[in-house]
Order: sequence, then C-alpha cells, then structure tokens
Amino acid sequence: MVHYKDNRLIDGKPRRVVIDEEGNITNRQPSKEELKGLEWAYHQGKQGCIPVYTDEELLNYLKKFYYDNGRAPKRREFEIHPDYPGKTTYCRRFGSWKNALEKAGILDKMEHVRIYTSEEISDSLFQFYETYGQIPKYNDFRNGAMSIHASTILRRFGTWNNALKTVGLDPDTLIKKGIGVNNSNNKGRRFELYVGESFNEIYEDLSGKNHKSSLDGICPNGLLYEAKSSSFDRGCWDYHFYNSEKERVRWYYLGAFDAYFEKLLYVWRVPSDVIVGERLYVGLTKRSQFNVENMKRYEITDIFLKTLKEKNITW
Repeated sequence: MVHYKDNRLIDGKPRRVVIDEEGNITNRQPSKEELKGLEWAYHQGKQGCIPVYTDEELLNYLKKFYYDNGRAPKRREFEIHPDYPGKTTYCRRFGSWKNALEKAGILDKMEHVRIYTSEEISDSLFQFYETYGQIPKYNDFRNGAMSIHASTILRRFGTWNNALKTVGLDPDTLIKKGIGVNNSNNKGRRFELYVGESFNEIYEDLSGKNHKSSLDGICPNGLLYEAKSSSFDRGCWDYHFYNSEKERVRWYYLGAFDAYFEKLLYVWRVPSDVIVGERLYVGLTKRSQFNVENMKRYEITDIFLKTLKEKNITW
C-alpha cells in the first residue's frame, strides 16, 4: 500500500502525519526518517491524490483558522495555503463555501467585521504596554488579552514590528528614550544605535534589520563596523570580539562607560588591524598595553557627544 505525508489537525493542532491511499491516518507521530522519501498528499482543488477527510476534520480546520485569526477564512486563503484542505473540498462536501462556514458556526464572523482606526489600534497597543509594563507581542493580542485582534493589526501595518515602530513601542525607540535598558543586551544595543546616529550620512543598521546579525552596520563610505560597549570593572574596560566574520570588519567603535553603565566616558574608533585576539582591555594605568593615554590617537569622544547633542540625543 502506498503512503503519503500530510498535514492534519490532531488535538486541535496541525501535525505532519502519514496517511494511506484512502486518506486514513496510519502514523500520527512519524519521525523525520519515516517521513523521508514520502510524497505529499495534495488536497482537492490542487494537484495529485485526494485524501479523505471527515466532516468534523474539515470544520475543525475552519474553526482553528477563526480562533487563530479572529475572523472567518476567505476561500482564497484555503486555496493557496498548503496546510489547509482546498476550497473545492469544502464546496463538494457541503455544497458551497458559505454552507461550510455556516456548518462551522462562523459564517456571521465574516460578515460583521469591525474596522478599527489607526488611532484605536495605537491606543490599544499603548494600553497593553501601560497595563503590563512590557512591549506587546503578537500572541498577547492573538490570545484575547485586548479587544483588537492581532490579525487586524497585521492587516493595517503589514508586520508586527512595523506596528510597534509606528506607535513608538519598538525596542529601539524605547531604548533611545532610556526605557528598558537595564539588561546588558539593551545597553549594548543603545550604544549601537548612537554610533549610527553619530554619522551625518545614511548608514545601514545590519543588527537593526536582524538582531542575529554577526555584523553591526555599514558606514556611509561602505565599510563594515562593529560597536562594542563595556562598563568599568576591576580597573579596566573589557571588550570582546567573538565574531565569525570579524575579518570583514574595518572599524570598531568602543564605548567606555562608568561602573553603573550610566555615563559614557570615552568613545574610541579603532581600525580592525589593531585588534589582536578575542579580547581587548583598556586600563587607566600606563602599565596596560592599551590605556587611556595611548588610546588618544583613536579617541572621538568630544565629536561623538557633540553630534548626539546637536541631534537632541543624550545617554
């Protein structure tokens, strides 16, 4: 007997399963090895073989879409999505798409959709932030914590991060305002943002586009740079250069802060060929290989802080 791999709702969750030619599930929890080499079982209205669904399974797909997105699905969404049975399956089984939605008890959810203004969406996002003291996430609005559903926000702004940026609740905006910078990651990110602000021309913020980026940004002249920050501890500032792509970096911007990471004391712009090894210690005493005195050739503290001040940005 020929077997296929398919997506089915198991305990209310879509899972990859193995089915036979009749569409019956033969393995609910197949391993990767068991799935390897199996062809996909395509749904009606698409291509290939036709799996058999019970009425309950078909209606459960519709209900799950509704609970996940806060509205009834449109026909085209079940036509193009590989995880759902095709719309033709519903039309043949229930007579029409409308009949299928009616059987699932969600027909009226499609016909009475409230249109929220951008101001109402912004207010809802801020209300969550003020109530819970944290940046709202997609799942916070998807799971019914607020009156406006996450899918409504995505339709208006395109992506969740765009919505947060529009209302000033994205991490970078809050960090610039000095909100939520208590953890080490945000402190480092804040210095990265200020390095970008110190340029008078357009630069590319690589870590802003992707927080997992191994490189921080591209200078206006096209050279790659990294921004490193350290607070004063045990008589020195300690910078780490663990980076799989560090050979591509041309400049390192080093921010030296006080012990509490509250005041920016020095900024050094160091060419990459000066950096040897994975760590660099900048000390106060002349016994240090790198100290405040011999780092003066790389120091840009005054012009850095002046540029930020002119842009009304303070640490």
